[in-house]
Amino acid sequence: MTLRVAGGPVRGRRIRRGIGDPYGRVFLADAATGLLASGFTYTRSGPDLWCPQADGSMSSFAANVIPREWANGRWGFRFDPSFTQLWPDPRDMSLRSKVGFNNVVPSALGPDRLTQSWSLTEDTSAGAHNLSTNPAYTASVAHTVSVVAKERAGSAKRYLLLVQTSTGFGTNLFACFDLANGASVASAGVIANTEPLADGYWRCNMVSTPTSTVTSNTQVRLSNTFAAATANYTGDGASGLDVWLTNVTNAGYSVPLAAGAATIGAANCTALLSSLGTPLGSEYTAGVDYTTLTTAADKVVMGLSSGAFANSIYVIPRNFSAAQSFSMLSGGTPQLEGMSTNAAGVGERQRAVLRAKANDSRAAVNGILAPQDAACALPVGLTNIRLAGAPWGGPANDFSGHVHGLWLVPSKPLTDTQVQDLSRLSLADVGAVSLLESRTRYMRPGLAFNRAAEVYEPQADGSMVAYSGSQVPWGTTGVRLDPGWVNYATNSTNPAAVDWIKNQAAVVAVAAPSPLGVGAAYKLVGNATLTGHAVQTAVISATSGQAYSAVWLVKPAELTQIGVAFTGAGAVDRGAIVDLSTRAIVGQIGPGLTPVVTALADGWVMVSLSETAPGAGGYSARLYLAKGAATAFVSDGVEGVLLAGANHTNTAYPVPFTVAQGSAVTVPNFSLSALLSDMGITLGAEYAIGMEYEVIYRVPNQYPPVAQLRVGAAGGSNVSTGFFVHPNGSQFALVRNTTDIYLQQSGGTGAAKSVLRVRDAAFRAASNGVLATAGTAGTQPPGITAVQIGRDGTGGAGSMFIKSVWIVPTSGLSDAQLQALSTL
Repeated sequence: MTLRVAGGPVRGRRIRRGIGDPYGRVFLADAATGLLASGFTYTRSGPDLWCPQADGSMSSFAANVIPREWANGRWGFRFDPSFTQLWPDPRDMSLRSKVGFNNVVPSALGPDRLTQSWSLTEDTSAGAHNLSTNPAYTASVAHTVSVVAKERAGSAKRYLLLVQTSTGFGTNLFACFDLANGASVASAGVIANTEPLADGYWRCNMVSTPTSTVTSNTQVRLSNTFAAATANYTGDGASGLDVWLTNVTNAGYSVPLAAGAATIGAANCTALLSSLGTPLGSEYTAGVDYTTLTTAADKVVMGLSSGAFANSIYVIPRNFSAAQSFSMLSGGTPQLEGMSTNAAGVGERQRAVLRAKANDSRAAVNGILAPQDAACALPVGLTNIRLAGAPWGGPANDFSGHVHGLWLVPSKPLTDTQVQDLSRLSLADVGAVSLLESRTRYMRPGLAFNRAAEVYEPQADGSMVAYSGSQVPWGTTGVRLDPGWVNYATNSTNPAAVDWIKNQAAVVAVAAPSPLGVGAAYKLVGNATLTGHAVQTAVISATSGQAYSAVWLVKPAELTQIGVAFTGAGAVDRGAIVDLSTRAIVGQIGPGLTPVVTALADGWVMVSLSETAPGAGGYSARLYLAKGAATAFVSDGVEGVLLAGANHTNTAYPVPFTVAQGSAVTVPNFSLSALLSDMGITLGAEYAIGMEYEVIYRVPNQYPPVAQLRVGAAGGSNVSTGFFVHPNGSQFALVRNTTDIYLQQSGGTGAAKSVLRVRDAAFRAASNGVLATAGTAGTQPPGITAVQIGRDGTGGAGSMFIKSVWIVPTSGLSDAQLQALSTL
């Protein structure tokens, strides 16, 4: 068998075994690399077919060569049911009836870069300038006219106009195409679309349905206006377009281009398991990755059989949800029964994995396990495998789409979890554009970070890294985003300064590096008095009921214990005693508070404490020396702990460390924002946005936003005609046109992954693998131009780590894909 790929033919390849693959997969087909195992035989009838390649060029595939096609940003092996191409001599425009042309002659090379296109040059007559043919149309069957053409250098502006006349279609129908940019406009009842090809060519498609079974005139016409209407004008005798190929097919979608007028038979791609070296054991698993192109039901994507449908297993795509399973057929009877008979959505990428095991078979698609509806014995003696094609005596095949990959685990047992994991889609699989990815510290060019204050963020190795006001604060979990706050601890990194109050203690400079990487640390020591030995930040005036937090950077020296507390605000000290060596809480101060203790590099420790001020008045954050779980002891004046600094903030949770000098420092809101155009993103009529995040803190009854799509300049405050998604106390919410639409339970804090599909009359969201109970009707907000990640001046208060944000700009996601992509 010969496999034809871009760049020339190669021989059929041997099976690729997953070296080191933990699942034991044997890869039989992989369109990305051109792999099709050498035991497969591919056949179909009809002329050569042309399919686009990754560079936009067109490659031809003979009837015994599996077409390998680049579509929607990925490779796929192309399969279609039988169709008929009706335009005679589709590569020779000189043979067609012509009106209003000076000449139709060979010109530039076509997008295959081997054969010439035809120059259609108008004459100087007033009226129509077109060529035409008269295909035999069938009533109520959608037909597609496809023309590959481009603008010609030196020509006046001309548009490509396709016309179906009233004889077969009841009225004249039009589809007009701008070959400079692929834009189209069409009559009511006509679907018009374009596909970019190499060297300035476009494939222009017009889909319409005849009202009569009759021979009807179809025209390829020049137009001097961009309109879905008759184009009659006076030509200049020199202008025109280059046309490479014209097809008319009895298929209601874009099938491969055919080299002749003929019937193209359905493809068969089959192999004996013995010829592949993959005999099946008593338990086996198959996986297939595919994209559907039509909505017809009961498509067979792949199958295993003994040669008869009565003893076989098939993979059939379904439009499923939590209550609708993927279908796996066995012996013509549902084994894992599809509760929905709807086909998968057009253009929907599905990755199906099917474990065959007596009385314990299981299937999964896109990371979702199908309900195990029934148990039964396995078909026996399976000897054949196929991709698409008419199944062995079963339902007629009508699968149209791309097979991206196929693999078998011939005998190794796989668990339900492994079956589920192998079926998961990646973001690349659905055409997502990443805006931010914390695992690789990627931020899409065009995104701008705005904070206007330097902060320090702990890293995975325990170090503290400074981020300037224009730098994204990458932390251990993601990008740290917070609302604004004030740090009242003046001279934050110099506890020897006079604005730090010493109580029976001294702060002395030592030759020890600070964990902040700049300057030196200090040492806090006590005296010989039997009392508490402490240092505290500058006193402020507390507001009763206001939340406050404090952070200390300390390291054990001769002493290993400290006390941390808030003092003042009309109450006794309240806090805790911490052992820095074990990071354990070993006692309490006053009523007691629970600190957060975090290990840093080189033995340093970050200790944080938060409270709501019990009253008004003088207020400060205090650090005690401790010994034997007590803060009152007699010190020798030498023993102590190292201290690098402290913060005292008006927040209900610890925020990143900041340095205040002679006065308090105000840190503004954190956010990332960009115009979509600056990131090279254009939203289509349907799009989706997804995000993974971890909420650190949320003010009760307020909504810290995660990601916003909005109208107007990025970073602005107007969201009245946009929408944003955010975690509420118990819901995942969409806010559109200032109206809250609560979509999904997701919890107020903690980790979450959420996806929102924006589709007119069918908004849908999923969070943590659970679909919202219902979609939301209504039109999408108009004029979306910008994205913002994190809080602006109008959102609710809260703090979070953003792990990733992505957009699918033009390709809508099914409900099942929303559910799968939101699974943690």
